[in-house]
Amino acid sequence: MKCCKGETVNCCGRRIESKRFWRWFCVLAIGLPLLVLLVLLSTLLIKAAVVEELYVRQELFPGQPAVFMDLSEAEWRSQAERLAEAISVQTVSYEAGDLNTTALDIINQRLNVSFSVGPA
Repeated sequence: MKCCKGETVNCCGRRIESKRFWRWFCVLAIGLPLLVLLVLLSTLLIKAAVVEELYVRQELFPGQPAVFMDLSEAEWRSQAERLAEAISVQTVSYEAGDLNTTALDIINQRLNVSFSVGPA
């Protein structure tokens, strides 16, 4: 029952040449995962090469330059409090057919009142 130096092994009533067995074992144990990894990597590279751009940048107000807010801490805190007030409206629907559209209208109205959106 020794399994080294090319001797035969009796396993489950079958004779296995140890060199051949270990050669195939190494091929399957090492080669198969490498083959799978190579296939996955090549699939990723092919998909990356042929993919079209999925992200399309959209501007809220085309033709107008972006305005970055430079707020003091008091202004920042004021806006945070107004946002907290606006999003405190419960908008959760517990059933698929029961959509709470009035709550969504209220939150939309509060956001529009609290924050001026769009060009003046």
